Amino acid sequence: MCKCILGCLFGALLLVVYPAQAQQLFNEGVITYRVNIDPPADHEGVVQYSGNYIITIKGKQVKAELKLDNGFTNTMLYNFQANTVYSLRKINNRDYAIQLDLPQLQSSWQKFEGYTIKATGAKKTIAKNNCVEANLVYKNGSTIAVFYNPGLMVPDGVFERFPALKGLPLSYSYNSEDGTITRFEATNVLEEPVENAVFKIPARYKMMSYADYKAMSSK
Repeated sequence: MCKCILGCLFGALLLVVYPAQAQQLFNEGVITYRVNIDPPADHEGVVQYSGNYIITIKGKQVKAELKLDNGFTNTMLYNFQANTVYSLRKINNRDYAIQLDLPQLQSSWQKFEGYTIKATGAKKTIAKNNCVEANLVYKNGSTIAVFYNPGLMVPDGVFERFPALKGLPLSYSYNSEDGTITRFEATNVLEEPVENAVFKIPARYKMMSYADYKAMSSK
């Protein structure tokens, strides 16, 4: 499955001086990213996929939606207070809410902890947010360049690749093990009240355990 910045603009952005920002918590609202997914170089005939990635936050509740332009969707519902996570997906034209193991997921995120952060000095305005760039170097040697707003923090767990980052990541990309490159750039950051109903599983979804999902997938 499955950006280009003009050099002259980049040079101009480096001259922008941003005022110091008092840090605040982004505890409720919606962050929308434009996402582009580039397939591995050896996958001939596979085209780039594009779409939107929407993160809705209300305290310890998080809804992450990937909506590609080709119609593919994937939704994750996290409740870090209740310690639950569900994956909403369509299987054989039926809607299922698959319960995943949140502690197990969080354990898999530990590989992103303990990174070294190195500021590049670059600055950029993204979705009306003043951002600075840093390179994150993980313990396995891999790196991610990220532009983030140091004036906004998000609750723990929203961005599994950026634990303890002192800011809101608004532009970044990463390479998957199979060579896929996924790029994110925020298009809108909106702090607003969010109804609890946003995080409810719609009635049309059939509940399914992860074990049952694995059994169905193996048939």
